[in-house]
Amino acid sequence: MTEPQWQTLGKNIQLFHSFARMILTQLRSLTANEMEIISHIYLSKEHQTPLSISQATNMKKEAVSRSLKNLFNKKLLNKIKCPSDERSYYLIITPKGLLEMNKNYQILLKPYIFLKQELGEEPFYNLIQSIEKANSLFKLYKEMENIDEIL
Repeated sequence: MTEPQWQTLGKNIQLFHSFARMILTQLRSLTANEMEIISHIYLSKEHQTPLSISQATNMKKEAVSRSLKNLFNKKLLNKIKCPSDERSYYLIITPKGLLEMNKNYQILLKPYIFLKQELGEEPFYNLIQSIEKANSLFKLYKEMENIDEIL
């Protein structure tokens, strides 16, 4: 890549970071990881374990463990033993956890609702589709063995 392309790419990266910061730095009682974990458990049709959450969210096991510890301490999650494997456990959201999740979602969703209203239905939908495609490409990128070949 030539120097001007790097400068343009750098500015685009700053735009991505700025966008993410505006969404994630709102006042709320759960961290982004905690919110992702509790949301994943809530939306999942199957029982979730720490390992399944790590795999589904692409979070490192250590980050999941740290966040789960905080969620347990806040009494937002409980664990029940897995009947087929006593070393493992399922994660269950407590009533307090549901209340906290709802409160945080109201705070977290406001900027998205605003964005959808201001952009309009179709541009917002296109943005979401582009983000989904980018996430798929990033997964592919992480799976590649010879990352240096891209540059």
